[in-house]
Amino acid sequence: MAIKGKILVVDDEPIVLKLLSMLVERLDYEVYTATNGPDALKSLQQTPVDLLITDIIMPGMNGIALMREALKVQPDLECIVVSGHTEISTAVEAMKMGAINYLQKPVSLIELEVSLAKGMERKTLLQDLKKNQLALQQAAQELSEETNKNKMILEAAGEGIVGLDNQGKVTLMNPAAMQMLLIKEEEEVIGKPFSTVIEPKADPQSSAECNIPAVWIFDEPMAATTTFFRANDEAFHVEYVISPINNNQKIAGAVLVFTDITKRKHIEQELNNYRQHLEKLVEERTKELERTNKQLQEDIRARKKAEKEAEQRRQQLIEADKMVSLGILVAGVAHEINNPNNFITMNAPLLHRAWEDFQPILEQHFQDHGDFLVSGIPYSEMREHIPELFSGILEGSKRIRKIVLNLRDYARQGISDMNQLFNVNDVIRAALVLLANPVKRSTDHLTVQYEENLPQVKGNFQRAEQVIINLIQNACQSLPSPDKSITITTSYNQEKKQVSVTIIDQGSGISPKHLKRIQDPFFTTKRDNGGSGLGLSISAGIMEEHNGRLEFISLPKEGTSARAIFPAAT
Repeated sequence: MAIKGKILVVDDEPIVLKLLSMLVERLDYEVYTATNGPDALKSLQQTPVDLLITDIIMPGMNGIALMREALKVQPDLECIVVSGHTEISTAVEAMKMGAINYLQKPVSLIELEVSLAKGMERKTLLQDLKKNQLALQQAAQELSEETNKNKMILEAAGEGIVGLDNQGKVTLMNPAAMQMLLIKEEEEVIGKPFSTVIEPKADPQSSAECNIPAVWIFDEPMAATTTFFRANDEAFHVEYVISPINNNQKIAGAVLVFTDITKRKHIEQELNNYRQHLEKLVEERTKELERTNKQLQEDIRARKKAEKEAEQRRQQLIEADKMVSLGILVAGVAHEINNPNNFITMNAPLLHRAWEDFQPILEQHFQDHGDFLVSGIPYSEMREHIPELFSGILEGSKRIRKIVLNLRDYARQGISDMNQLFNVNDVIRAALVLLANPVKRSTDHLTVQYEENLPQVKGNFQRAEQVIINLIQNACQSLPSPDKSITITTSYNQEKKQVSVTIIDQGSGISPKHLKRIQDPFFTTKRDNGGSGLGLSISAGIMEEHNGRLEFISLPKEGTSARAIFPAAT
């Protein structure tokens, strides 16, 4: 592929220099490199380039000084500066010195491509402009030579010079004027009003407008441009000066000096047309660059958004994998706990019945021989407590079984049935069983108020339980000490047909700027304590699956009210 141009890249950091060089070469440019300003100047003196890309902050000679010296070596050099975030003011100074653009580190391939294309296009335009300027100078030189010729003619034969009397009649006309007006003999015009000499013969009504009469009024020289007509009615542009001739403070006549400027008019018109054409081209190119830059910015924003969404999905997959692993672990632990608990559940009633069988014998022994020790405690006291101990064992075993069942249900994977009918009060009870220890450690004042006869909710019991567990955990974590309370209430709005769970804590509260972001993925104020920022985001998604929503009201140091609102099943 053809080389687009020659680029000199200057940076004192070898890695950055190598990266920039690779990017430039990838864009089909021939690359020269230097690690400092003096080496760059030597390279420029040996091999001129089209564009200079230089870092700003470099030891010895910085980017600004390098630009200044490089422009002395190669005045038509276009410069691009590379700036870090702390070098913006220096970059602006470089732009004022003539740099066409500045790029912030790290430099992207798209930004570099646009900047290089812009620089090469600018250099091409400037070269074209220089050629045009040379053409203009040549045209101006030709015009100057023409003027010099006319001057020589004026010195020899004079410009068009016409003498007039105080009535505007011709009194003399030099050869140059006669030649321009195609007058063969001077006698043809002597004594005639000059206005009739320069007017079209075929249509005298469209006569040239010459300000000769004004001289008599204002008694001062006047200059203007107008159109004269030759003897053959050919029109030509003239530039004239008419000056009054005073004789004893009376106007005796005037001298009219005129020059044919038709060629100059044509050149000026061509130059004006060419200038307008150049301005139009520059305007079109500028608009095109603006459109390209706008599209580039939109592409960059879209790419950043896509990268952010991809990162969010990746983190969600990580958390989901953690939950799968946790579910497998919980299921295994539940199985291991359930087996020994079954022995307790089955054997405790047998021991209780055995005690009942032994008790008459022990009572007879007590009556015959008096009190005796059982496990270091007098039988008279122990016989009252043993039934209570058996009841406590059975009750504890049942509680263990209930906790295991709840853990197994909560950790069960692949649950997608959203058509279950359940009571929200049962969801809260199941959640409190799982969170018994965290709640006990967090507060001494837990109040739960269940509204009776709540209508059922349609959805998935375990996913609803996950939402309630998350809200209760957040309430527990926000409490500064156990003397602060948590209140959980359920309610039903008959008019809106909505079932609500409200959890109010007396914790530290949430600031307004954080409150509006707490349901965003990965937003957390507890990252140092292991928070992932996904709990409320996942809970909000679950509530959407149930056609419900989460609402939060909070003030710093005044606590938080979290409400989960479910539509009642119809």
